[in-house]
Parts: sequence; structure tokens; C-alpha cells
Amino acid sequence: MAQAGRQYERLRVDEATVSPPVVPWRPDPEFHSVTQAQHAFVGGFEVICYDLPAYAGSPRIVGFEVFGGRNHLTLLRQGSDFETFTEAQIAAEKALRDVMADVASANPAPGGRRRAGAR
Repeated sequence: MAQAGRQYERLRVDEATVSPPVVPWRPDPEFHSVTQAQHAFVGGFEVICYDLPAYAGSPRIVGFEVFGGRNHLTLLRQGSDFETFTEAQIAAEKALRDVMADVASANPAPGGRRRAGAR
């Protein structure tokens, strides 16, 4: 799986923000004791969705996290308290679009123009 991560890191952010990112969700093998967990690598970012069951008095948690930076170790966005896993995935995809737009607008194209798809 690390190989796939390196492949996506080489994508340019401006290419990924031209249209909404396609999120290739895959089961996440790093989560052993969850109801469901999936992750994806898109445009140099890692997106994780999870459904953690209630345990020992703790409530069930359905949420997402978006990571970026070197080796995808910087937490950029997160959300929790969703009713369903699908709701968490939809919110994660919106958060990913927001992060990509932030990066694109912070890195204008040569000549002072904003990259295509930037807000």
C-alpha cells in the first residue's frame, strides 16, 4: 500500500482540482477492531473514514480524517458524529475538495494567475 501512496504524491494539485476528485475508497487494513474503515490516496492526500463501535462505555464514532504533508502525517481536516458511514464519506470528500482548493489558491500558477479550479 505504501507504493500506491507514493504514486499519488506525484500528482500535481492543480490537476486534481480541475474537477471534483474521484475518491477510490478501499478497505483500510490498519483498522482491526472497527465496524468499517476505508481510505484513499488522492492528489497527495490520504482520506480515512471509519466506524468505531461502542466499547466499554464509549459511544460509537463514525467519522473521517484528511491527512497531507510528508508521508501523510499532517492532520488537515477531521469530522465525527455522523449517523452513517456514507455520511462520513460524503463529508470527507467535501473536506478533501476544500483542502485541495486551499492548496491551489495558496499556490498561484506562474505569471500570477490562479490555477484552474481554484476559488
